[in-house]
Amino acid sequence: AEIRLVMRDESAKIDLNVANDVLIKGLLLSAGQDEEQANQILDAILDWRDPDDLIRPQGAERDRYEATGLTYIPANAPFQTVDELQRVIGITPDLYRKLAGAITVFSRLPGINSTLAPRQVLLALPNVTEADVDAYLAQREEMLAAEQVPLPFPQAAGFESGAASQVYNLRSIAKASDGTQFVREAVAKLAQDPKRPFSFLLWQEGRP
Repeated sequence: AEIRLVMRDESAKIDLNVANDVLIKGLLLSAGQDEEQANQILDAILDWRDPDDLIRPQGAERDRYEATGLTYIPANAPFQTVDELQRVIGITPDLYRKLAGAITVFSRLPGINSTLAPRQVLLALPNVTEADVDAYLAQREEMLAAEQVPLPFPQAAGFESGAASQVYNLRSIAKASDGTQFVREAVAKLAQDPKRPFSFLLWQEGRP
């Protein structure tokens, strides 16, 4: 079988629990939501993770979930996994697929590390264009190829975390000769203990 492994620091992504609201809204807009839709989903996300039953202006708490006929209500607690986002009102399967690769619950950072962030995350920043992002990504690749440390994305100022999280997402994709794919996804956190240099925070079958 052909096996491909991709590893990325979680600081490259937008943390659902602590990220600046502007980043979450920007990600929704870049995924094709209009201004009103983005505001509604953002408020629903914030209502899901906050500890109270107070409804934000365009949000959703227990009453709306029950009125919609759903068999669950908001957790009123931080997201435990990225997959949990699928339960938030307004998150369709198609929208979730567009967001999943850009979000995390493990970085615990309000901002992002732009020197590692994928294109989708950089497009979530306010007042950036696709041309800005593509030019930066090309420059970043050139610096990496020259074994230089990439410079931060200028438009990320104010949203730059400035540090790696020491938490890594590892995605392994095995493809058999008949085209069958098997995906395993894990999240590992580095530690200072030489007897246990890392621990797993997540280990699951992934999506092809």
